[in-house]
Amino acid sequence: ILGPKPGSKVAAIPQVAFQVTGKTDLADTALWVDGVEVPGKGGGLTPKRGTIYGAPGTALKPGTHVAVAYGRTAVHATAVAWTFHT
Repeated sequence: ILGPKPGSKVAAIPQVAFQVTGKTDLADTALWVDGVEVPGKGGGLTPKRGTIYGAPGTALKPGTHVAVAYGRTAVHATAVAWTFHT
């Protein structure tokens, strides 16, 4: 998790970001906020390591929000979820 920091208070349209690494090349990544996929941008130093980031298309309502980050290689996958507040 690169941001927002879990539990932090952020702007209504926050940038959400994570880093993912694998022992083999990454095959897929995704990012969601409150169950809505965030169009992600990203890059990496190698095909095995990437930074993915994006922002919701509209302002989030005040309250607690859930971000989920996902990444996979051809044979393994992982996901992490965290909350932040607006």
